[in-house]
Amino acid sequence: MALNRDNYTNLSAEEIHGIQKVYISDYLSVKNDLEVASEKHNSGQFPTVTARKKVAELVRRKLAILADINFLGLLIDEKDGTLGFALI
Repeated sequence: MALNRDNYTNLSAEEIHGIQKVYISDYLSVKNDLEVASEKHNSGQFPTVTARKKVAELVRRKLAILADINFLGLLIDEKDGTLGFALI
C-alpha cells in the first residue's frame, strides 16, 4: 500500500513511530506466514500451482509492508531532524 505523506504532516515523530510499529508487527506476521507457506511448498503438501500463488502473494505483501515501513522511517527522520530533506 502506498502511503500518502499528507496524512502524516500533523503527527509527531513519536506518533509516526507508533504507526510504524504496527507495520513492523504486520511484517513479522507475513514473514512467518511466508516461512510456513514455503515449507509447505517445499514439502509438496499442496498442489504446486496453489503453493506458488500463496508464496508469491505473501512475498508481494511482505515487500509492500517493508516499503511502507521505510517510508515511515523517512518521515520520522524528517520530523526529528535526522534528515533535512526528503529523498522520496
